[in-house]
Amino acid sequence: MNAITPTIADPGAFLRVEHNNAVERANAWRGRCTDTLARGEAAVTDCLLRMVDDAERGAKLKAERMLGQRLQALANAVGPDGPFAAEGKAAAAKLNAFREHEALRAMLCHGKGKVTVDGSGRWTLILTNVEIRGGKPTRNVQVIDEVEAAVLAKALAQVSQELCSVLGAIPKG
Repeated sequence: MNAITPTIADPGAFLRVEHNNAVERANAWRGRCTDTLARGEAAVTDCLLRMVDDAERGAKLKAERMLGQRLQALANAVGPDGPFAAEGKAAAAKLNAFREHEALRAMLCHGKGKVTVDGSGRWTLILTNVEIRGGKPTRNVQVIDEVEAAVLAKALAQVSQELCSVLGAIPKG
């Protein structure tokens, strides 16, 4: 009796399916992280707007257009010399932890992605972007594999949730 050996009409089709699945998983991760960051950013903006509305202490504060400026304005407001320093002590530490992810945010939101797949079917996301500061371009590259990405997403979710929680409590009244 002869054994029947299955053949694949188009061996590349299997690889394309595997790659497409990996791209979908990488993009889903990217979307979850972007949403997590957006929630923290919204909490920053909401808190800063409440502070600006405080007739007494908010007079010198400004709700800036750019996120980096809003993060800095909030950091100044809850910092040791800021008008909301008393109730902002806990927020200052959480805000610093959130700001550690600013470079990741830029890559997730503005980076061009390329996905590769290893022999185990796990993806690696290569993000590239060009940042222009002072008229000078800087090319940035960030490489994140699927295992590292899962750990990063969990840490990011915790930092964002903690920031949202503490910012929701200030300013009081």
